[in-house]
Amino acid sequence: VTEALRVNTTRIAVRTGSTLTHSTNTQIHEYSLNITGQDIYIETGASINLTGRGHAGGADSGNGYGPGNGTYTGCCGAGGASHTGWGANGFAGIGGRKSYSNITNPTTIGSGGAGACCGTTGGAGGGATTINTTTLNINGSIIANGINGINSGSGGRGGGAGGSILIIADTITGTANITANG
Repeated sequence: VTEALRVNTTRIAVRTGSTLTHSTNTQIHEYSLNITGQDIYIETGASINLTGRGHAGGADSGNGYGPGNGTYTGCCGAGGASHTGWGANGFAGIGGRKSYSNITNPTTIGSGGAGACCGTTGGAGGGATTINTTTLNINGSIIANGINGINSGSGGRGGGAGGSILIIADTITGTANITANG
């Protein structure tokens, strides 16, 4: 895995209006975001946003990418991707049936959903971040959501699976929004 950003220092602040992210993965898990520091602050209005930065969704009538990819089986429906749980079935597609992340040490990116016929593309999975700190003060957000499929035609499309957010901290304070939804 190539890290888009590795920060290792004493004090880190993600300032209001700022967004940290990593490069978009496609067919393989190549990028993630790892932050290590004694004190980490994510201010109000700041975010670590890894939405759609996981495995790519499948193109028109194609399977998504990743170990829990959604599949296209014909007609006009496609399956959603899986990560720590099963993906949803589509009208004619099968959702991902492989749980491949460690729920107590999540570090993998979300798989992509399948694309269906008629110009649709499956949604990409969410990315991955590890935050290792003594004190985390978060008033902003950490988001690693999968995205919905893109519909430029009439077929259904599978959504991407949520990614991973691993926080290792002695103390966590603030009012945060932390999600890794598929």
